Amino acid sequence: DEAFAVKKKFFNDLNERGMDDVKISTVRSMGYDDHSPAAVVYPDGVWYENLDTSDVPDIIDEHLIEDSPVERLTLNQIYPMTFDM
Repeated sequence: DEAFAVKKKFFNDLNERGMDDVKISTVRSMGYDDHSPAAVVYPDGVWYENLDTSDVPDIIDEHLIEDSPVERLTLNQIYPMTFDM
């Protein structure tokens, strides 16, 4: 399914870049099933919605490396949230 493909793409791309400090977790539902596949980047609390595998490099490059959320993919009604970790 698409969610598994997105997760696999994140896993492979992060490993290829040696970004082993980034952790990937799987949940059955994040409560926003209408926006699936979805991802959340912590500790920023940025939610991404309706992802496909072509979105993964943008999230890695722009958000994880450049620290700039990919606005076109964010779940706008709950972005941003912040968490103390």
